[in-house]
Parts: sequence; C-alpha cells; structure tokens
Amino acid sequence: MGAVHNIREELIFSYERTGLLIAHDAEVASKSEKKEVYDAIEEYFLLKENFPDPFFVFTYLNSPQYEAYKIIKEIIKEISIVCNLSIDYTVKSIKIEDQFDGKIYILSSLRSALQSIEFISYNINDIYSDECLIIARSIIEHYIRTKSVRLGKLDPKVVLYQALASRGVLEYAVRPNGKIDYNKIIAEDGKIVDISYTYGALAKATNDPIDTFIYEHIYKTLSYFVHRDASDRIISALKEQNLRMVLHDVEDDEISGTYICAKIIFYYLLEFLQNDWLDKKTVKDLTRKIIQLATRLDALETNPKIAELSF
Repeated sequence: MGAVHNIREELIFSYERTGLLIAHDAEVASKSEKKEVYDAIEEYFLLKENFPDPFFVFTYLNSPQYEAYKIIKEIIKEISIVCNLSIDYTVKSIKIEDQFDGKIYILSSLRSALQSIEFISYNINDIYSDECLIIARSIIEHYIRTKSVRLGKLDPKVVLYQALASRGVLEYAVRPNGKIDYNKIIAEDGKIVDISYTYGALAKATNDPIDTFIYEHIYKTLSYFVHRDASDRIISALKEQNLRMVLHDVEDDEISGTYICAKIIFYYLLEFLQNDWLDKKTVKDLTRKIIQLATRLDALETNPKIAELSF
C-alpha cells in the first residue's frame, strides 16, 4: 500500500484497524484508545515479519492472493502503455486493401478499447468505483464485434455504414409510416442496407461457448451497473435494514470489480492476438503481458469468492 502523504504505513494500518489516529503525546486520547492504537501498530509489525503486505487482513484475500491482486492492477496499467506503443508498429506494417478492410475496424476498435483500459487502470490504482464495470461492459462489446469481424460473422461494411450514419454522413432509411428506421441506411449508390445486429446473435454466431456465456451472464450482469436506479438502492437498503443507504450507491467491491475488469481485458487481448496480420513485436509484447495477467488471475481465482465469479 505504501505511505500516503508521508504518513508511516503502520499508522495507516492502525487507523484502518481502529479508526483512530493519535499523536504520541496526545492528551485528549484515553488510555484505552492509546492501547488500541498501539496494539494495532504491534499487529502491523508482527504481520510484516511473515507477509509482504499486512493490509491483506482488511480483505477477504489471503496474502498470496492479495499480492496477485495488487500486481493485476499494475499489469493493467502496463498493458495500456504497451498497447499504445505496439499499435504504432502494427499500423505501419499492415496493408489496407480498401475502405471495407476489417483491419481498419479492428485497429480502430483497439484504440477505443485502450481508452477504456486506461480509464479502468486509473480508477483501480486510485480510488475505485464501479464505473469501471460500466466501462468493462463496453470492452465486451469491442470483443464480440472484433471477433465477429475476424471470423466473417459481421461484415465490416455494416460497421462502417453504421459509423457513417451515426455521424450524419449517410442517411437512415425511412419506414412507410414516415418514421426513421435506425436499422437501415441509404448507401452511396442509393440502395438500402441493413446495419442491424445484436451482441447476443453475434456471440452465438462465433460458435464459442465462452462468448455465449460472457454475453448471457457477464454482459447482462454488468448492464445492471449501467442502468442502476433508485429502486436498486431501496432494495439494498431494505436488505441491510439501513434506509440511509437509499441516499448512496451500493457499496463497491474493489477486489471482485478489479478481477472482472481484468478478466474481460484478458479475453479481449487474447482475441486481438488471433489476427494473423499483426507484426511480431506487437504479438511478442502483448503475449508477455497476457501471460503475466493470466498467472495472477489464476492465483486470485483460488479465493472461493472470486472463484464464484470466474469465467
């Protein structure tokens, strides 16, 4: 965890344990309060003799799992750096056939996914919020779309036309009743082109059971965080018998949230590496990070609570 604003780690540990931060010569503190603080400081040093980071005791992880969790946060930060450097090599090394070349979309999608990864990295390494899960949901969308493009299950032309229509470059078709049909556009040659698709249909079309699972269970679960409303807080408040919780969001679980984000990033990068037109340096750099991430995810999944979330 390290010192915060030059406050010694044992004092931070003591504060986490007791809720008290007492100066050595404080006269207002009672003997019992001082003893409570000193006992917590002693506990810190006893733990420090046997474990790298005593702060694991404030989580549901054991020491090795806690170390894996901390390293995962660092790896995600490194991934965003490595990807930004590696993508330049790839862009310079590939040949684009035409405007409907799937490589354009896959690389463009990587750029967008990297922005999401950077957001997640910043938040899990600073003050965590479950907005990370909302952002991770968008990475699943990138994962399903790019895999579908690579496998030929989604026409890059549909992706391009959808983007052009959303920016007003192409017009949407009009239904017989005069309403705009956002599932169809008018192409350059005047023909009507269907640009509709669903993530559920794309996930099934890849014929990979993990994709169906990710969409049906992970994606839909994360949709809750996107559409969280007052009713969720009311239900949570009733369960906790604390009606003041209605004024706040449901408490975030930083560990499980970080795990879910990391696992989604892991699957996305694995998929990106399936493209045989990537240059060797990009493959080498990303593969190294994926292996590092996979090792720590495996360690974290030895925890029963995380194992329940694993996918």
